[in-house]
Amino acid sequence: ALHAASEMQKQEKAMAGSLMMADRQHHSFKQLVELSHEIRESFEMTALQTGKGAGELTKVFDTLVQGGQVGSEEAEKLTKQMAVVGKVTRGGMEGLASAFAQIEHGMASQRNPIVQLIAQMGVLKGSAADVSKQMHKMTQDQKMAVAEKAISEMAGKMSNGGGGPPA
Repeated sequence: ALHAASEMQKQEKAMAGSLMMADRQHHSFKQLVELSHEIRESFEMTALQTGKGAGELTKVFDTLVQGGQVGSEEAEKLTKQMAVVGKVTRGGMEGLASAFAQIEHGMASQRNPIVQLIAQMGVLKGSAADVSKQMHKMTQDQKMAVAEKAISEMAGKMSNGGGGPPA
């Protein structure tokens, strides 16, 4: 139990550090640690529902926040959605986080699992290759919005008993 508590504190401090780098409201470190604790607590329930560890969720959250394109609330929501969607995508939740980071850096290849998800969900029309070409013509904000929409729609579908991408 002592080891688990220590591990939880390490994860919360790492999250607070990531939040501090991305914090635009200039919160104190103490406030960020408290926020990290609240987010980590919410990940405990998601971990139980998805079979993932809270530590894995924390790592994905850190990846999303460190990219600088999403704030803490959006990163928390996306992390939970990725835990669900990761069950049916190549690379799982971690693969989705990595794919999201690639899109944040302007890379939207047809092999990117989120680009494939965008095509599968019909968020943009065509194959993954077509979606990739369309995304290269978009602004960064548009790319992020399309990626988030595909993840959100798939998570919603799976949560409502859909189970996976449309045939």
